[in-house]
Amino acid sequence: GSAASGSGSRHHSTINHNQRMHRRNKYYLNPPNFAALASRDPSGFGALCEVDADGGCRVNWKDEKASHALTRALMRADFGLEWEIPEGFLCPPIPQRCNYVHWIQDLLAGQLNSTLLDPWHIPIPKTAKGIDVGVGASCVYPLLGVKINPGWTFLGTDICAEALNSAQANVQRNGLDRAISLRQVSASSRPLVSALQASDGSFDFSMCNPPFFKDVDEARKASHVRTCAGREGELVCEGGEQQFVARLIEDSCELRERVGIYTSMLGHKASLRACAAMAKQAGATMVAETEFYQGRTIRWGLAWSFKPSEGDAHQASHRFRSELAAADVASALGGVVG
Repeated sequence: GSAASGSGSRHHSTINHNQRMHRRNKYYLNPPNFAALASRDPSGFGALCEVDADGGCRVNWKDEKASHALTRALMRADFGLEWEIPEGFLCPPIPQRCNYVHWIQDLLAGQLNSTLLDPWHIPIPKTAKGIDVGVGASCVYPLLGVKINPGWTFLGTDICAEALNSAQANVQRNGLDRAISLRQVSASSRPLVSALQASDGSFDFSMCNPPFFKDVDEARKASHVRTCAGREGELVCEGGEQQFVARLIEDSCELRERVGIYTSMLGHKASLRACAAMAKQAGATMVAETEFYQGRTIRWGLAWSFKPSEGDAHQASHRFRSELAAADVASALGGVVG
């Protein structure tokens, strides 16, 4: 339930995946120092911590205010961002969200197999235009996206007016109105098609963190939800994440190359396999997968594209299959996942 696993913390777990984070992630082998954050933010995060004489830091992660205060402190200390969300909305784990942004960089640089690349020498585009489907009250992906990549721009969409009001406040308090625009959309079975207007033109990528669960009971049983807040619309949708991503794939069949690379995060490995198969069946010229690691938590990423493959189509499909096989081997060697 913690928003980050940090040094100076007694929040221990049986398996810690931080060494498997994306290697460009600010927190890779460099976990947040909770005691230092507490001393820098005495009235916020500091007020919710007990710091021992030896620098250890005790935090009650079941307290929603503690997760909010940590995220606020990390956004300020590590990204120069002022950030707030209303109570009751999902509080994003910042290191995990950075993993997704860095994977988008890899994909745009043509690096489909993140297990094999040299992360420091890839041609990350200076400018790129993305759409975040379900931007949420935190607006976390556009905010981190433009801080990590100052030339990038985002359109964020959401069905919830209260979430968008909060997102807009986060954009404005950081003076990022020119880089991030937000749009309310109606609940629709076409989350991408219904969100786009003719004047939007094309996008380099799409991102999505879909509601993981198909009903409230399933959400309540999930360990990471028991210790964090979240509105029902953030956690639950009809058919759960598989059906939501199936709708994105259906939309992508219509939009084709109007979005260069479509992506989504997934909360269940079984969903990844099912959705990857759907994307291949839909005729995607590229399908790529990854894993996002933070603390005890693993999430999965799926990407697909309809851009013409370079060179012979058969060779391209063989190359993508080989890369997926390599990723599967790397995943199998990675030990227990939860």
